[in-house]
Amino acid sequence: MFIRGSFLFLAGVIVMALVPWPGLAFLALLIGGLGTARYSIMQTSLVLTTVPPEMRSRVMGIVTVCIGTGPIGALAVGSLSDVFGPAPALLIMAGTGLIGLVLVRLRLGELGS
Repeated sequence: MFIRGSFLFLAGVIVMALVPWPGLAFLALLIGGLGTARYSIMQTSLVLTTVPPEMRSRVMGIVTVCIGTGPIGALAVGSLSDVFGPAPALLIMAGTGLIGLVLVRLRLGELGS
């Protein structure tokens, strides 16, 4: 659910960046928002359900630090947008995210074997 939500969000951003019609872009972002909701719900749920109780506060601290790095991504999109324009910047960032998710998913598959 966590990784699928991330894929859904990134796919929504890619579709939004590629379509020329505002209504379809809105629909793509709406669907991407559902992916974000799945991701957000699982973000802390995974920690609370899989980490031993004595480690939860430390791991939740790491989750909080990672959430706090979000503005770095916003700055990256803004910088790329200045150079390439908004749609290519979104495609670059979402494409990078998809590549990262594929690598993580492949690695998780190796761990499960």
